[in-house]
Amino acid sequence: MARIKILTGKVGYMENNQHVVLEMEGVKKQYGSYTAIQHLDLSIRRGEFFSIVGPSGCGKTTILKMIAGFEYPTSGSIRIAGKSSDRLPPHKRNVNTVFQNYALFPHMNIYDNVAYPMRIKKMGKATIQKSVMEHLDMVGMAQHAHKAPQQLSGGQKQRIALARAMISRPDILLLDEPLSALDFHLRQDMQRVLKQLQRESGITFVYITHDQGEALSLSDRIAVMNHGILQQVDSPAVIYQKPATKFVAGFIGKTNILKGVFDAKRLFVLSSGRTGFRIRDEGAYEAGHEFYISLRPDKIRFSSKDESYDNCIRGAVIADVAYYGSEREMMLNTEECGPLLVKLHEHDSADLTVGEKVDLYFRSEDVISIPISGADYE
Repeated sequence: MARIKILTGKVGYMENNQHVVLEMEGVKKQYGSYTAIQHLDLSIRRGEFFSIVGPSGCGKTTILKMIAGFEYPTSGSIRIAGKSSDRLPPHKRNVNTVFQNYALFPHMNIYDNVAYPMRIKKMGKATIQKSVMEHLDMVGMAQHAHKAPQQLSGGQKQRIALARAMISRPDILLLDEPLSALDFHLRQDMQRVLKQLQRESGITFVYITHDQGEALSLSDRIAVMNHGILQQVDSPAVIYQKPATKFVAGFIGKTNILKGVFDAKRLFVLSSGRTGFRIRDEGAYEAGHEFYISLRPDKIRFSSKDESYDNCIRGAVIADVAYYGSEREMMLNTEECGPLLVKLHEHDSADLTVGEKVDLYFRSEDVISIPISGADYE
């Protein structure tokens, strides 16, 4: 499979490695004839909250296993804190992992679970006691020190797992979808806990998740993976507002993606030959050269007196309505563009029903242009 064509240099790789804690250069991972990671160049800064996102099977867990030492790369190099780690076993890496199932020792109480890494290193009793209580206090669990893991809720177990993983001050803390087993409200609470712990500790967090919303809210930077290819690495704002590929645009948040070309008047004309639109012209495309555009559902209006809404799609028919309390998502069928998703505040859409015909308005400046790349999968 082709590597990304539209991004130059080593995607996600930082030339100035003064503050880099993890370097993966030219990393490839194969299982027999199956290639899990195509070719990975990635650098992670010391002290940042870094998320790796993508759908199931994209390669994110394979990356975590190679960082932890549970798997070795087929080719390429991995350096942790400046030390070559290509074939270094897990116990010789200053890397800890927090798993989905917490992995607490059921025969030990909470205090002993958290103390375990320090006892392995034969630290003094007074040092262990001071550090354990500090870390239990940090995660709000000091009052539960003498309870058994079986007496704790899922969220409490997760806090204990975090305290145990952080107590030895690892260079990197790996988190493998640690919140996936929690209910919605508890998950939101734990997201705040994670971000606060990372900021206070200064430990590098590498967070693996398929939940793009979680990654956007937590991360300093995000790496987006698909089919073993690193699609884009950047801040959450850039990932969302300037996606590098069609996949990134569709995976990070909801969007409408259309393919077309500029005509001689610099109007975007759909590949189907339907009516063209005004879009933000960044000068990157010649007339007749195909590319994608992305239009977020919340950038579309059903009526507008604002002249900046300089594009209109007439006669759209509401096909489906999904109610989300303060918002509604509507799927509309249009003659010009096919199905389009629109998101509106409840007070702007309360009277609209399935089968109703409406006009859609959007601004040229809200349209994101995306090159066609070798990393796109139809």
